[in-house]
Amino acid sequence: MKRKSMIIVLAVLLFSTLLYGQDVEKQTAKKFCDEKEVWTTPFKSQGETGLCAIYSDISFLESELHRLGRGSFELSTMYVAHYFYIEKSLRRIRLRGKIDFGFNGGFNYDAFEMIKKYGIVRLSDYTGLFPGQTDHQHFKFIKEMNIYLEEVEEDGEKGRLNSQWKNGKLYCPWLENIKKILNQNMGEPPLNIEYIKKTTSPIEFSENILTIPYDDYIKVTSYSYIGFNQTGELLADGNWLHKKDFYNIRIDEYISLIDHALENGFSLTGDLHITEELYKGESGYADFQVDGKITNINQDTRDSLYENWKTNDVHNVHIIGIARDETGKKYYKIKDSAPPEVFPNSPIYFSENFFRARVLSVMLHKDGIPLGIRKRLKIN
Repeated sequence: MKRKSMIIVLAVLLFSTLLYGQDVEKQTAKKFCDEKEVWTTPFKSQGETGLCAIYSDISFLESELHRLGRGSFELSTMYVAHYFYIEKSLRRIRLRGKIDFGFNGGFNYDAFEMIKKYGIVRLSDYTGLFPGQTDHQHFKFIKEMNIYLEEVEEDGEKGRLNSQWKNGKLYCPWLENIKKILNQNMGEPPLNIEYIKKTTSPIEFSENILTIPYDDYIKVTSYSYIGFNQTGELLADGNWLHKKDFYNIRIDEYISLIDHALENGFSLTGDLHITEELYKGESGYADFQVDGKITNINQDTRDSLYENWKTNDVHNVHIIGIARDETGKKYYKIKDSAPPEVFPNSPIYFSENFFRARVLSVMLHKDGIPLGIRKRLKIN
């Protein structure tokens, strides 16, 4: 999840449920038949971290590499997370601490941005765990980093920082201390790895072996404030890099785009709002209703939910398939990273109405977008 701790996450979700009422249909048992499902690597738990965006991105990337014929790789989420923490620390201090900042907030592009800059390695090359550890527990050292960065902010305000650029390289004492905290708790990420009996760097591995086509991945949303058939910034707290390249289309096209992608073998990442009620349920699926009725969510309803803080940036998942229940109703299948020991009955299937109301944005390969939409948006 993407809040400061799992306890805080639960509190936020409970608050959302109490404040907004029972906007999720009371669930009863259902039987599902998967119609379409992409290839994915096995489930991996994010444990006690707020790294759902990294986990969903990496799962998505693994599926994409398989689809593109690059191979069946399991990649290191923790290698990406290590540099995600560093980049967030730098951004916080460079913005003078004046930002709604959290190490756990992220979006469905984070891993791609980190890999562009730092490369990537396989899970077997770097797990972020020490011998004897079986799950990731980051909240304690995230607290330590936050306390330390408050001291750095105070030093900055009083002119006591000693960060210097020399020959194009940053020498930054406070950042070295952040790296020490990370290395003590996650291990030091490798500078080089062995692949097919050759030594290669993480950058070389991502560029020469995986050859990730970064520019082919498109972010899509559906909110009237941006202007349709244009690009703009999705105003959500997880969009910490303030990306302004979200293509905005109407809700019916948004759903048809998701359907077209999945039906043609393309998965997507999705950023969504989800409540404690759903995670604590036992049915394994989620639907959405307004005023006690399951009515089709149109553009006005979707926009109003967002404007009234009833749709928030809460969680990231990998969207992997389409299914039908016993009545023929369509649901989307997701691969989540929520820890099963905390959420043993996390929803796997989400109705189209839920997607219309609660999925803020998706990211996918441009070839998964219907040709008519691509032409109109001028996506080459």
